[in-house]
Amino acid sequence: GRVAGSITDSTGAVIVSATVKLMIAGTDNAAATTSANTAGAFRLVGMNPGNYDLKIESAGFQSQILRNIKIDANRETSLPP
Repeated sequence: GRVAGSITDSTGAVIVSATVKLMIAGTDNAAATTSANTAGAFRLVGMNPGNYDLKIESAGFQSQILRNIKIDANRETSLPP
């Protein structure tokens, strides 16, 4: 499965180079990590089906965690939903 999205702040401004960490749901075990590009977009591919948590971190911003994201085989999950 795949996960894709864009990262913005509360005003809608793009957050460049934020760290995106996909974790097995309920743990801190990283399944994959990437960084947002200059448009604030990210994409993770080749993920096993299951439930995950997504942690987003960037200097100067409070960390955010999206919980219980379901990833299906051969489908792309778009975030935010």
